[in-house]
Amino acid sequence: MSEIITLGGVECSKSRADAIIRGAGAVKNATGNSELAGTKINRTATVTPEEFNAFCLGLRPFLDSVEREA
Repeated sequence: MSEIITLGGVECSKSRADAIIRGAGAVKNATGNSELAGTKINRTATVTPEEFNAFCLGLRPFLDSVEREA
């Protein structure tokens, strides 16, 4: 997902892509030294219109590269 969005012209980290594809109810327990430690925090993100357009633009080049490798 990250590679496809980036191929479409918008930088997208692997952690951002992971957040986009997670289910809407995905949460985790916060840890560490923050004041949120021990509470449940959201692990999801909504894809932006720019990311969606980049995904659409990057999908064909990504599929073509996978085909060449096969």
